[in-house]
Amino acid sequence: MSEADTHENAVAESGSNDVEIMERSENVVTRFFQEARHIEEIVGMPDDAEDKNVWRKYGKERMKTVSVALILCLHLGVDPPDKEPKPKPCAKLEAWVDPTAGQNNKATAKIAAALQKNYERWQPRARYKVAADPTVEEVRRICVGMRRGARPQDERVLFHYNGHGVPKPTSNGEIWVFNKNYTQYIPLSVFDLQGWMDTPSIYVWDCDSAETIVNSFNRFAGDHEKEWTTELDEFQEKQDGLPPLLSHMGLDEQAEAVKFPKKRPRFKDCIQLAACRVDQTLPTHPALPADLFTSCLTTPIHMSILWYLIQTDKVHHFRNLIDDIPGVLTDRRTLLGELNWIFTAITDTMAWNALPRDVFQRLFRQDLLLASLFRSFLLGERIMRAYGCGVVSCPRLPSTADHPLWESWEYTIDLCISHLISQMNGDIALICPLGRDYFAKSNLMQLHTLLDLSSLMKTDVIQDSQYNSFFIEQLRAFEVWLEYGVEKKKPPQQLPVVLQVLLSQVHRVRALELLARFLDHGQWAVGYALSVGIFPYVLKLLQSNTRELKPSLAFIWAKILAVDPGCQAELFKENGEESRMDSISARTREKKELRYFYFVKMLNDPLTPPRQKVVPAFVLATLFHNNYRTAQEILTEQGYVNLCTELLVDPVSSSSRLFKLWILIGLGRLWADYNNARWQAVRLVAYAKVEAELEDESPEVRAAAVYALGCLVKNRADKSEHALVMSQQLCDSLCSKCTRDGAHIVREELLVALQYFVCDSSSMLASLHRRLREQARSIPTRVDEEEMESIMVETGVIEEYGTSTQDKSWLSARSDRLSSSRRRNDASESSVAIDELISSLKDAEVSAAAAVRQQYTFNSEDVACREESIKMLNILESKNFADPTERIFIAVLRLAMDPIERVSRMARVLVRYIAQLSDRKEQLHREIIQNISSADLSSRFDFTTTPNRTRNNAGNGTKTVMGIFDMSAIDNDTEGNNMSSFAAPLPLPHENGNATTPAPPKPHRAPMQRTKDDLDINGQSGGVTFTVGSPQPASLMLSTTPIENVGVFSRPNGNPAPSANNLLTTPLGPTRKLSAPPLTSTPKPALIATPSQRRNIEEFPFANLEKTFQRKRVIGQRVTEEGNRSRRNHEEENTESKPWEDLVETKFVPWCARVFTEPILDLIQSEESDSIYESMLTQSNATDFAFHHEEGLKQQGSDEFRIIRSKPDLMGEQRWFYKREYSAPFGSNKRVLSCVFSLLRPYVYCTDGDNIEMLQYDSVQLGQTSTSVSTGNRMTLVNSFPVHAGNAFSIDKASWMEVINPMNTEMLISGSIDGIIKVWDPHLNVHSHAMEKETSLITAAFPLADQSRINEKGIKGDTTVYDWNQDSGVVLCSGNVKVCRLWDAHTERSKLDIPTGRKSAVVSMSAELDYSHLVAIGFRDGAIHVHDTRMPTSESRILSLAEHQKAIVGVSVRSEADSRCLLSAASSDGLLCVWEPRMYKEPIVDVNILESPLDHHKSYGGPSFSLDSSPSPSILSMRMDESAQILACSLSTSTVRVYDVSGRLMTPLRPWGAAPLLRPRVTAFHPRRAMLAVAHGSTNGDSCVSIFGPPEKQSKGGKEERKDRLGRK
Repeated sequence: MSEADTHENAVAESGSNDVEIMERSENVVTRFFQEARHIEEIVGMPDDAEDKNVWRKYGKERMKTVSVALILCLHLGVDPPDKEPKPKPCAKLEAWVDPTAGQNNKATAKIAAALQKNYERWQPRARYKVAADPTVEEVRRICVGMRRGARPQDERVLFHYNGHGVPKPTSNGEIWVFNKNYTQYIPLSVFDLQGWMDTPSIYVWDCDSAETIVNSFNRFAGDHEKEWTTELDEFQEKQDGLPPLLSHMGLDEQAEAVKFPKKRPRFKDCIQLAACRVDQTLPTHPALPADLFTSCLTTPIHMSILWYLIQTDKVHHFRNLIDDIPGVLTDRRTLLGELNWIFTAITDTMAWNALPRDVFQRLFRQDLLLASLFRSFLLGERIMRAYGCGVVSCPRLPSTADHPLWESWEYTIDLCISHLISQMNGDIALICPLGRDYFAKSNLMQLHTLLDLSSLMKTDVIQDSQYNSFFIEQLRAFEVWLEYGVEKKKPPQQLPVVLQVLLSQVHRVRALELLARFLDHGQWAVGYALSVGIFPYVLKLLQSNTRELKPSLAFIWAKILAVDPGCQAELFKENGEESRMDSISARTREKKELRYFYFVKMLNDPLTPPRQKVVPAFVLATLFHNNYRTAQEILTEQGYVNLCTELLVDPVSSSSRLFKLWILIGLGRLWADYNNARWQAVRLVAYAKVEAELEDESPEVRAAAVYALGCLVKNRADKSEHALVMSQQLCDSLCSKCTRDGAHIVREELLVALQYFVCDSSSMLASLHRRLREQARSIPTRVDEEEMESIMVETGVIEEYGTSTQDKSWLSARSDRLSSSRRRNDASESSVAIDELISSLKDAEVSAAAAVRQQYTFNSEDVACREESIKMLNILESKNFADPTERIFIAVLRLAMDPIERVSRMARVLVRYIAQLSDRKEQLHREIIQNISSADLSSRFDFTTTPNRTRNNAGNGTKTVMGIFDMSAIDNDTEGNNMSSFAAPLPLPHENGNATTPAPPKPHRAPMQRTKDDLDINGQSGGVTFTVGSPQPASLMLSTTPIENVGVFSRPNGNPAPSANNLLTTPLGPTRKLSAPPLTSTPKPALIATPSQRRNIEEFPFANLEKTFQRKRVIGQRVTEEGNRSRRNHEEENTESKPWEDLVETKFVPWCARVFTEPILDLIQSEESDSIYESMLTQSNATDFAFHHEEGLKQQGSDEFRIIRSKPDLMGEQRWFYKREYSAPFGSNKRVLSCVFSLLRPYVYCTDGDNIEMLQYDSVQLGQTSTSVSTGNRMTLVNSFPVHAGNAFSIDKASWMEVINPMNTEMLISGSIDGIIKVWDPHLNVHSHAMEKETSLITAAFPLADQSRINEKGIKGDTTVYDWNQDSGVVLCSGNVKVCRLWDAHTERSKLDIPTGRKSAVVSMSAELDYSHLVAIGFRDGAIHVHDTRMPTSESRILSLAEHQKAIVGVSVRSEADSRCLLSAASSDGLLCVWEPRMYKEPIVDVNILESPLDHHKSYGGPSFSLDSSPSPSILSMRMDESAQILACSLSTSTVRVYDVSGRLMTPLRPWGAAPLLRPRVTAFHPRRAMLAVAHGSTNGDSCVSIFGPPEKQSKGGKEERKDRLGRK
């Protein structure tokens, strides 16, 4: 197998390595809610603008050297007077020409021609001017002519000076030339030369003491700049009326501001190369050329070979070898071309590793000729230093003379010489291809052919010689670095070499694969690749049709576009030329194929694997970034919408989740704000195929589908009736499917999509809001005034409440606020403003001993507005039929009540926007009613009155109706078309917290200068002037207050919103501010109103003004048809030019794009199915801490179960307890509703519905043994957090909890009676018991949101029960509904619905989905159903048990891999049964708990414990432990009994001091140990949590023994 095949197999197998390791591991555990959407903030990639600007500036702004001046001052045969006598022999070659071989004048011409030819190898298209022994005038003429023919922006000129025949340059800044007769040396000032050459320029100084010129040049550059600055100052002094100059303005900005005509000189930016330092002379070694520095710059290959022969003392053996090197410098297939190729790679690598990025880009990537000179300059530094000369450059470069790569270069030369010698000796044949045949020619044998191949058989062409392995070795080194040496921010030194290998067809595929692997390491790798110059290479490769290149090349482009989407424009060019479809003819359009089409063909290629199609899908979606109109136009015309919809329904292509994600995002970006694509999607019914993806299992795909449909709604270019209906239908469908989606990212995208419909139909929604608010006022509030006034939820350790002065002041302030609330409720105001979140305290510092108290305070306005939203929601939901607008508003209100604070905040922004419009309408109504009496309206209101009726009738001051509604023309340029001009401005919040209402604007006399908010109701002016039209846009409605500081509804009393200092830092972590446009009454150009906004005009108390469907117009003024057409055209132009300003936004799409800035290559290239990688997302290896700790717990639990089987009385020992203490004013004690053990850590979680507390029951560290007897130690509260998570609109209360991911990242899931589940992350260290930070809410979902509740006779409220299965990641939830739902935690949606088939509510259930796949459901009527989830739902019920006649209080299913399956259930009448559902239908255990005697249990010295004499005892709960060995039943007689699985009573629980267990409704077993937690009450009314179990082992004299609390063994 070849090396390339081996590499390809390694790449293919790398994707499955992780899976194989995971499968072979013995400690693989499942984990859920640990995907990126749960643990990451949904934000895009940080923008590294500095790195982008470097490669963009020098990589895209290319420069070119267009003119070269070769100034040769040789004066052959005459030495300058200041030079020492030359040694004999000495260096004499100039440009590899021997000047002594002929006459001096002819030799000079030959040298000049040879030098020009050498330069032409680097830049053949430049204009060359040669001056041999010139005068000053000749130099001036050449320089001025070159500068005149070059553009100063992007074209350089080069000045090459050879001063071997003139004196050294002077310290005054002069070089020497000749007079016309060559009798004198004439000085030429460098200062004058700068003026002739101007900038940008390059200078090469090849003479003795060349650094003197460089120093003088830099000094004169400063003089030029000082002179320009002086002239600028004088110009400013002479001018009058100059614009003001700011202190921070630079000189260029000042010159531009005052329009100074002379540009600033930038001679310091000129590039200079000098042969030696000050007072140094050039080498005169006889084997070297006299112009050694020039030879290094222009012929580095020949100079390298010559110097190598000199160093190895072989120059005398191979005198003509240099001239005999075959090939062409630009042909890499030839020997000379390959040497130049390797030299370029080596010198580029040295420069890239030694220079800063910007310097490397400027010198080695911006200009081809300049890059060649600097590559050769590195060689010149190495050679010249060997002969005592130090080369000089400006800008200065670090020395690379000792770089290790020079050894590789010398080794390459050595191989080259060996190859040449072998060729000369006839050992190697010359290969000549002819069709499919190859012919060889050798000196050892004669070639006999029938064809004359002499024209094809060239001696200077060697086809694909394999004598050199430089690039193969560098690729291997690069591959080794990728495998073992990857270190962030430190790229490999072989990266420039890899770019050079891309030029080779032989190694191109492998080089692209390695380059793709390098870019896969992240954004930093992409930045390095772009800085080294990858962009032009991969741009050129898009012309290749080689199939093997496509995967890697497309992946590289995806990585580049992920980091810099601005490169999208380059894909719509061909050969560097603009190829916009609207600017070329149809004929050219057919012939040319733009670069982007490379990815379209790959996307549409049926041979491309589905997962590899993710890459072109991402690239094409990125082309529409920032609504790039060129991409939208071209791809719409090419049928991209149809292609995407076909791929979506293709079962093979759509099997990849990432593929569908980027197809949907690409469609959304395509038709966003582009009308042609929108209507093409409508004609093709593409939106329906996108809508089908709302049912996808992946939350990210569902969110992308919502995003795509939201972009379709966002398109506001077309205001037709059809467009409005389409938007309404899409939003209605989105609301019905996504409002209660389990993934919060889907709900966030839904709100972003709904905002466009809300703004389009704002007037309709405002009217609906006002009607609902009026109806809500008549409904009594759901909470009393005290709860509305202040809801204090406490967390942490609560101290005793005293009667201090602070407490009294608190009560006094509370009383004042309560009375103020009553006064506000009595007043008939429009609405109560809602504040987002009020207070923000410091994060709780959790320690092992105690917790710091935190308070979340919601004031009365929070609660009142929450209740008002609930009332509106109930009113709408109680309707038998709701129109689409009402259904959409229902969805917005539901989302405002979302448990996730960010989702709720986004929804409240939309409700606030609607409420502000509603308030402005109501305010207008009040003002009109106050100024117009009812009698005046009934007698004078007449729409048939002529428009010209006067406002005052007969001078008596009586106002007519048409006088009230007279209109003046309003200039369309200064008027907003989305807000009624009669709407009064809302109070604007100030920074100091006070709100002020701006004074009403005064009406202008000129009709065309009225503002939209002009409202004149004065008696003197005689009427009201307003405009009928649509409300203002969002940009004119919302205040500049951030969302965190605003409420939902506007405050009628003008109270300011809370300041930013009162913001609450919720456990959700930092959230981005959603920018809200400013609320102002200043007229601004706005978006044109949509038909819905024009139809739903303000609802006046007058019937004839209720609905107006016409365009905004001026009442009382005649408008011609031509004027209407002109106005309509003007409005459409304004619509296209005004961008939409979003009310709310997310970073979902940029967050998705971050995937391509992270390692993803193995996933893309793997042939494994998506299901394998989906399973990997829910699996991980347990840590050593978890693995070994669980083993210890298993052994400890095994010992404890063995002990209690022999001594069952030990199970009743109370070992720990905790009394939950609450003090006023925080409320009375609350009953614990649920508790659960942590598997690995000594924690118990318990909740009373409002708070979740974390109790530590054992402070002994792992591996230690307790030294005290179990005496009921007190547990410690280590953490506490509220269920509402800081969200004032979250009103659910936790009723159930379970620990998830116990062996990995331990988390907590809770469920409420309302059917809401929440997932919490306490941020426990995976290697210890410590908590790293404050608990945060990860996600929340509504598994039963679409189910109707069953009303049972005599039962109030809803019933919801839950169960959790860790291995399968399924939440089981049911209640008074018709199904038992299995909700998948990975997909965050329903997995299976099992019909209950009964009218009774489900009150208990349990499932075992790993081995037996059974679900047991207990009903309130006593029935028990057992279902097998592997069977169809219609046939899944395998057992229907009817032994119980009363409500089931507990049911448990336990099963192990190699043991039997057990089902236990208990009913409230005391019947406890155990079944083997796979074996028998009859119970194997049947016990009546209420009849079991307790007399045989002895007392242990304390007070005797007896049953309570309750007249009707009942069972409250039943729980079986995980190992199916014992059961615990709590009785209403304040008793908890423990049974073994055979039904034998083991012991009743004995609290410390024999205190009764009052109301012991909640019990929980430890997952591995024989420990039982019981939540109960105490005799003094406190709520307690106690833990029972056998005592700890005690070590004494090397023996282990157990003792009870009385000290007995």
